[in-house]
Amino acid sequence: MKHTEKEIIEIGIKTMKLIGWNYNKEKKLSAGYHSIEDQLENLNRVKDSGYLTVDYDKAKNSLKAYWTICFDFEPEAEIQKNFMFLDIDDASGEPFKISHKQFSGKIIKSAEGKYSVEK
Repeated sequence: MKHTEKEIIEIGIKTMKLIGWNYNKEKKLSAGYHSIEDQLENLNRVKDSGYLTVDYDKAKNSLKAYWTICFDFEPEAEIQKNFMFLDIDDASGEPFKISHKQFSGKIIKSAEGKYSVEK
């Protein structure tokens, strides 16, 4: 683990501001770490169950350690139990995906260092 939860939350807050997505700033944020080992264990469990629908080696080789921060929607837009999830690469500290129940998109960083969401 390269980053701490505190560092990741700071990156997440900055990212949300840069991409222009609002969230409920009154709710405490936390981040969950996803190690390669845990992901590999889950991948193997799905493989062993017979329900793996992707190439195992390709999936295994694409694993990377990352963090997920859960943001509550801003109060005026909040729908009960509706959250946004921001994924951040642990090695680079770069955000790479944002999603909620009706959307999932890649976060792209331009040559100028500006972030945007690819739909």
